[in-house]
Amino acid sequence: MNLPEKFKFRYRLLASADIIGSTAFKSNRAVEMEPWAPVFGNFFKEFPEVLASELNGLGPRLLGEEAPSQCLEVWKFVGDEILFSAELRRHQDAAYHAIAFKKALNAYSEGTLKRHGLGLKGTIWGAGFPIANVDVETRPPGSAGVRDFLGPAVDLGFRLAPTADARRIPLSVEVALFLIKAKDASSAAAKEVHLQVDPPAVLKGINAGRSYPMFWLDRMDGDRTAEDKLFNRSRAFDRDVMLEYIEKYFDSGTPGVHRPFIETDTNKYFTSIPEKTLQYRNRLIEVDADIGYAKATSASSRASIKKVLPAPPQRRRNRKPM
Repeated sequence: MNLPEKFKFRYRLLASADIIGSTAFKSNRAVEMEPWAPVFGNFFKEFPEVLASELNGLGPRLLGEEAPSQCLEVWKFVGDEILFSAELRRHQDAAYHAIAFKKALNAYSEGTLKRHGLGLKGTIWGAGFPIANVDVETRPPGSAGVRDFLGPAVDLGFRLAPTADARRIPLSVEVALFLIKAKDASSAAAKEVHLQVDPPAVLKGINAGRSYPMFWLDRMDGDRTAEDKLFNRSRAFDRDVMLEYIEKYFDSGTPGVHRPFIETDTNKYFTSIPEKTLQYRNRLIEVDADIGYAKATSASSRASIKKVLPAPPQRRRNRKPM
């Protein structure tokens, strides 16, 4: 089926990198009459470069598949935060990007930002298009077009982000599933991807008011801190229990919740498209065709009417008296 590009299914990985302690840092610097803007200007320029370098350093076949051809690209800047996006061709791409993102957060925190008493926190989530979520281009007057992503799955990341810290990279359930499956296929991924999960939480406006699973990627790769030992917290990864938990979530019947799919994936586990999603896309195509027909018809009607109607009478100019 030859579909217009705007109706083809796509899955995008989204990520956020934000400076920890930025508000206090700017306030203190302002009081002391010390410049603070260069630190943030450098972050906006340098962190995407560090991220690209970390992806290139992972090797072409770390996960048994070739690395993504493109790194996470800057989507937009929001305050002290950089938002990134990348289209996924396979679920393994998510693991490549997540590992590179984790390494970049740690490297930039421990290097450039640490001497200023700052750090980085990050969040990773995903969204499927064009059903429920949309890819739009806005064009403010007098400026170039700006690409943006809108929808409930996009909003989810901004609800997860406040739970990020120097150790936790919050993940959407779909991304957690991608990472678990990538770990299954690669011992290298198993060493780099350490997943943790906290008790579910209600996130405003998300998941129809029901609790959402709180998965996160461990920046300390499962190491137990003195605090973990004191409170007897285990950092072990139980693959089977986590996978069962995720599958039950997708089978919960919550509106809009289903297993993620990527049409171009090589793993059949991720190529099954829900029938309701196909039906909804067909409806969108029909509506789009109706709108196009209506526009064409109205334009054709206007042209036909213009041909039939007599030309308006010419006004005679009043001659000046002799």
